[in-house]
Amino acid sequence: MARAMPSSISRLLKIQATVMLLLPCIFLLFSLQLAGSVWLGALINFVAQMIFAQLAFRHRGARSAGLIAQSFARGESIKMVLIAVLLAVVLSQMKTIHPLGLLFGLFAVQSVFWFFPFIDRRRASSALRD
Repeated sequence: MARAMPSSISRLLKIQATVMLLLPCIFLLFSLQLAGSVWLGALINFVAQMIFAQLAFRHRGARSAGLIAQSFARGESIKMVLIAVLLAVVLSQMKTIHPLGLLFGLFAVQSVFWFFPFIDRRRASSALRD
């Protein structure tokens, strides 16, 4: 049975969306082309992360352990393929793209995922108490 995503995952996605929207605003100070490239990179990663979250957190509970593992593996595979395909499409079709800006936006949104355990201290500290 499909259920809602855990609150920590929803919070992670909200922080990633905030980074995706605010980061290009900073780069607007330098150039519109660079800001657009950063936004596209961030958008690519965010869309892939949203799809992964929907697939990976479809099942819950001890009885669904096999389905959970399968969902995570399938979600991660789809996420990686989607990122590669979207990057290839953007780099091949858009002539005015700034490649380093594109990759910076991609890595900036991904870094929120990597550093989320440090950002969400409340959740980590409650897990240690249980």
